[in-house]
Amino acid sequence: MGYVKGIAALTLGATFVLGGCSALNSADEEQGYELVDGKNGAKEIKLTEKELERLEQVGKEYREKNYVPVQEYVGEGFRLEADNGTDAIAEKKREEVEQAVKKFFVDKYKTDVKVHNIVGTTGAASVFVESVGEPHFYTLAIIPVDVKNESVETDGVWSLEDEIEQAIVTGLLAMIYDEKLAVLDDYLETIVNEYPVTGQKVEALGSVGAVKYATPYYRLSANMDSFQNLLAEYISNPERTKEEWKSFEEEINYDPEQFIIAIELFMSEKDLEPDEELIDKIATDIKKMEGLPRAKYGIDLHDNFVDKMSGRGNKENSLERGNPELIIKE
Repeated sequence: MGYVKGIAALTLGATFVLGGCSALNSADEEQGYELVDGKNGAKEIKLTEKELERLEQVGKEYREKNYVPVQEYVGEGFRLEADNGTDAIAEKKREEVEQAVKKFFVDKYKTDVKVHNIVGTTGAASVFVESVGEPHFYTLAIIPVDVKNESVETDGVWSLEDEIEQAIVTGLLAMIYDEKLAVLDDYLETIVNEYPVTGQKVEALGSVGAVKYATPYYRLSANMDSFQNLLAEYISNPERTKEEWKSFEEEINYDPEQFIIAIELFMSEKDLEPDEELIDKIATDIKKMEGLPRAKYGIDLHDNFVDKMSGRGNKENSLERGNPELIIKE
């Protein structure tokens, strides 16, 4: 859901019950609300028709400005919180930022990465990266930015708790389960070819969201409590071959709910709403399908648009399967 549209929806859905004396008076109408009789003699706030129309117009203008077809979205316009100048400084110091982040990954995780996007936040910049080779994943690191001195703190790179660790583990699981994930890949390619749906562009995966292991049609996530041993094996020897990693399949012991495969599709035409029959078909097919990884599956189906500010397709009309009714493959 877009930010302004979300605020409007929350406002429309909320009523506030007032008791006792109130400072609200005849100015209420000008402020966009009015007092109406509620329960037990109290008053409730109700948005005026004029305010409802204003909010609808604000939402329309936001959508026109920020919603783009998923086929066109590559991460341009993506923002986090207010950056107070850090975005421009980090971009100006891009070479320093890239060198510091690459060094951080090599020193701490013995992993080479390439930088796709740098996005300023308050007092820092988030640096979105992609691993080089396998295990393949997308993630981010954070570098402090000194706005006053217009500099970046190259020795202060850090990451969110388990953010990079999860990314590495999902990349390893994708190697271990490559043949089983190929079953899912083939199925989703068939769906995309036969129905008016599509996925995200690869360029967007690298520029926004830090989506761990991901394809245009799905992404993986894992509960680190179940995969600490696998991570430790990687840190101790990241040079193992793919076949060596695949040999770990029998040693991995986890509850299927600790490994999540989140399928995310978009309608391929601008005027198409998310299709209930199609998402139900996909959910049913996944439940019946043989040869998939042991995991919990979720499915999201959006209309054709992405909010370029957030990089997300979720809106009021988005459809979801797998929550709360879980799709578990044992």
